[in-house]
Amino acid sequence: MTEEEKELLLQQKVLAEEEMKKKKEAMLIKDLTDKMESEEQTTALNDLKLIERWRLVFRKVRAKELRGDIAVLSQTFERVLDHKGHRHQGEDEHCWRFTNSD
Repeated sequence: MTEEEKELLLQQKVLAEEEMKKKKEAMLIKDLTDKMESEEQTTALNDLKLIERWRLVFRKVRAKELRGDIAVLSQTFERVLDHKGHRHQGEDEHCWRFTNSD
């Protein structure tokens, strides 16, 4: 084998190694990109789940607060009616009260 042939083989070997290195790098980049996309999708889904759970808790707390407000307003209204003497005999006393539906 001549010196030129040896150098040509060496150059081909170097080019083949560079090509393999580029392919490995591209595969690694694609793998990492896929993992990142998957993680972003999971994060988005978990965010939606968290928001939905927070809304549920908030609704329960808010509903309880509103029921309390309604009870206070109902009692106040009944006292005003009693004070003004507008309550008729035989009227259902519970018609102005809201019960807790929990």
